[in-house]
Amino acid sequence: MLVAVIVPSQETVKRWAKELGFTKPFEELCFLSELQEHIISELKFTAEKNKLRKSDYIKAVMVETKPFHVARDLVTATLENRSNNLLKYYQVQVDEMYRKLASKKI
Repeated sequence: MLVAVIVPSQETVKRWAKELGFTKPFEELCFLSELQEHIISELKFTAEKNKLRKSDYIKAVMVETKPFHVARDLVTATLENRSNNLLKYYQVQVDEMYRKLASKKI
């Protein structure tokens, strides 16, 4: 099972929200379960289209409102992800996503 921390485009989220009649600020939209479900649905569609194995599908997402930034040491100066630092920074949220996924399988 894969999980992901997603930093969506504000414009894309606002467009999606407008289509569904949501009028909340970007930060509040990012906490909507409907947005998370939409993102997972889009990721699943892309995975199926590209014939990924089901084990490579992203099953849960956390929507982050702030971009990964050099100042938080989450990316390098060339904007490459620092995987270990990202995992440390989001460990609690990642563990919670896996915990919720495991409880759904029971």
